[in-house]
Amino acid sequence: MDSDPIKGIVEGIVLLPGENNLTIDAGYYQNLTLGNHVWLDLNNNGIKNPGEPGLENVVVNLYEDRNNDNIADSLPIASTSTDFNGLYGFGGLVPGNYIVGVVTPAGYSLVNINGGDPDNNINNDNSGINLLGTGEVRSYAISLSSGNEPVLAVDGDGTNGNLTLDFGFKPVASLGNFVW
Repeated sequence: MDSDPIKGIVEGIVLLPGENNLTIDAGYYQNLTLGNHVWLDLNNNGIKNPGEPGLENVVVNLYEDRNNDNIADSLPIASTSTDFNGLYGFGGLVPGNYIVGVVTPAGYSLVNINGGDPDNNINNDNSGINLLGTGEVRSYAISLSSGNEPVLAVDGDGTNGNLTLDFGFKPVASLGNFVW
């Protein structure tokens, strides 16, 4: 009941004719994926509507949340950037609870619709909550488990990935002049 292979190989086993060794074990798990979209929410409704573009080169961080209290346990365990369509992804994950953080792009702020529970598996809705003063927008914790993630029709991948964790941003503007 232990995992014997080292880097996928068990060496040094010698069996004599008729001998059996039933003590060599190997465990495995399925790699999980998490990700999706950072976009410009042109109408500030918290939903990615057709024609709303993705935001490119936005830094996205992944955190563990082992006790599922919606607080990152430590520094990011992985980081990536969005592609030209605003897509991001993390692969090779084990079952557990994760928080995704998006570094707020210069000239933008989070949409006015704060995100809800990312375990709702609703695609194209804002999952971000505003963390004032940190420069990063984070999701609540999302729980990943093998075979229990949204089906292909929901997010475009299989049940070992969740591609519904989206973040909507709006451009900031300013107005003013001079008081005398």
